[in-house]
Parts: sequence; C-alpha cells; structure tokens
Amino acid sequence: MKKVVLLALMTMLLRGAVSFNAYGCKVITPGQSITLGSNVPCLVIDGSKDVVYWVRMEAIPVQTGDPRLDQIMNSQPRALNYVGCDTYKEFLEEEGCKFCKNDFSYTEFKVGQVLWYLVVGNNRTDFCYVSGGAPMKVDTIVVKHQDDAGSGRDASHDSRVMVDVDRVYHGFSANDRDWYLAKLPREKLIKFSITYTSGPQGKRKLYYGLGHGGPTENYFTYCTASHKLVSSQERNGSRAWYSAFFPRVGETAYCYLKFKKKKPEDPDYIIFPFFVKPPLQYPAPDVAGKPKEQYKVPEYSFSFQVVEEKKR
Repeated sequence: MKKVVLLALMTMLLRGAVSFNAYGCKVITPGQSITLGSNVPCLVIDGSKDVVYWVRMEAIPVQTGDPRLDQIMNSQPRALNYVGCDTYKEFLEEEGCKFCKNDFSYTEFKVGQVLWYLVVGNNRTDFCYVSGGAPMKVDTIVVKHQDDAGSGRDASHDSRVMVDVDRVYHGFSANDRDWYLAKLPREKLIKFSITYTSGPQGKRKLYYGLGHGGPTENYFTYCTASHKLVSSQERNGSRAWYSAFFPRVGETAYCYLKFKKKKPEDPDYIIFPFFVKPPLQYPAPDVAGKPKEQYKVPEYSFSFQVVEEKKR
C-alpha cells in the first residue's frame, strides 16, 4: 500500500513540475473541445496515456477588428506545425524547442478547412500537443482505451502483459510494439497463431517476434508460411528473415512450439516473451484532407493452444 501511495505522490509531483501555462499553452484533456485565438501558440492535450482519440482541427477566421487586415490574413494559408506526444520526464529534460517533435507538419491550412489526426496513446503518452494553425477550433473525440490482452492498458516493453494458454487474446496499436509474456507448459506441443484481423490493406504487414531477442534484443523466432520455425536477427535481410511469414489483413501465421525440461527439477512451465508490431494507421497522419472514417487502427488476435501430438 505504501508503494502505491508513494507512486501516486511521485506522479503528482512530476505533473506539477510541468507548467504548460508558462509556454502560453492552453490545456485540455481527451474528450474536451476548445477554440484557440490567434495569440495561442500551443495546445496541450493532457492525460493522453493509453487513450485513443481523434483531434479535429478547423481553421477559423482571424478577427483583428480591421476588416482589410482580416481579409488579407484570412486569404493566406497557415502553418499547422506539429502534432506530437511526449512524456513529462522527457519534456522536462528537453533542451531548446520543447514543442518541436516533427510528427506532423502541414503548411496549407486554410480558413474553413478541417484536418483530423488520430492519436494512439500508449503507456508513454503522458500528453500530446498541437502548435501553430491558430486561430482554430479543436475537438477531441475519445474512441477507446488501450486494452491489450484484456489488461486495460498498453502492453509495453517495461510493463509486459502476462498471457496464458488456451485463450484468444486481442490487441491493437499503430507502429508501436506490444510486449507480452506467455506462461507455457513444458513437455506439451503448443500451437502459436496470430491473425491480422483489421487495419490497413495492401503491403502493410503485422510483425511479431518470439523469444528473448538475444543479447542485442534483435534476434527472434518466427513462423514460416509452411508453419515451421525460423530464427533470425530482425530485418537483417538474411534468407531466414525472408522465409518468415508476417500476415496481411485477414491472414494468419502459425507454428508449433515445444519446451522440454533440461533437468528433472526444472519447473513445469516456461515464461516465454514475445512482441507484436502492427503497421502505422492508414492514411498516415500527414496525409491531409482525409475524413476520419478512412483511418484504421490495426487490430490483431493471438493464442497459444495446447494440442495433441497426433494433430500436428
């Protein structure tokens, strides 16, 4: 209980140390809306961790009180410079321009135009921000919260989600690795399968890696199209890497695993790490003018099923 209280206090202190108002920013949370005047350089969407939401930005007219000046300014496009996300810790440590991560840039933002941006918040997304483009009206619409494998959060490298056999799990992400730990029985034949259930079509694939990753965290085992196992450094261009099968939308990769005891006293199970990396949502955030219904967040499912030897 003391650890929980201490963690909560540390979080509050850390957030309190970030004064976005000191940078002239307005602050909202996902689900809220705001109208920004011409003199507002940035908008912070605080509390974005594990939240998936739309940011709708509409350029509205400048109103200086001088009709001639307004006409001139409103006939010119504006620069909507950045839409990015960060952690409180990295923001505090950042030197120079703190709102300059180039995740999004659009220089033809005209009065009456509407742009959509989909934020897929993970466990490192303390806040997101918009700079440039004002005056404009900004709406944020929450779609869902991260719930990888039913955990209610993002399955991250530093906080992996534990999964078990004989259950089907689901996850979603966009160009971000979801990390898991599977508790698998030894001396049993196990069928691992993973399906790219929904998301961008075409050449975009669902990547995954089984195993520890080796000393460089870049060496994994994969399933082949013939359902065998192959091991390789990730994306190293080797024959083994190119023989790995990574599914496109509607496809499933599967293969079989078996972990034997090396010593009689070894435990009856093994904790087996692996990751899943979906592609970027489509269209990419920097494709302007696309309505929000055309954006898709990649989704997937996976399972570890104990099977009888004769079924292989």
